[in-house]
Amino acid sequence: MNKKIQIDNKKMSIKKFTQAHDLRVEGYLNLEGTQIAALPDGLSVGGSLYLGPHEVTFPIDGKMKIGGEHHSIEEWAGFTNSQIAAMDKQIALRFWKTWKEPLLKYARTRASASAVAAE
Repeated sequence: MNKKIQIDNKKMSIKKFTQAHDLRVEGYLNLEGTQIAALPDGLSVGGSLYLGPHEVTFPIDGKMKIGGEHHSIEEWAGFTNSQIAAMDKQIALRFWKTWKEPLLKYARTRASASAVAAE
């Protein structure tokens, strides 16, 4: 297990990451190889989240892309376990069970912040 995570080509301790509030990441956040299964409140990622084995991005269209799947936040929230498993037999369901709630919370927070900024 990694004791540090990768943020914009820099290392940060897992303890510091999990205790961070309003953490701003300009490029990418790589949590691969850690046992982190939650995202800190106030996290802002300008690029992508790499949650190994899947890269998660949030394109400008308000959707969330996980690996090769690109759907609205509400579509992601409504997928059944069977639908998720069909996307990628072995990895997808395990990944989704771990990351569903943290990713949906992050995506909704990000969408709300974008809507406020647009007003």
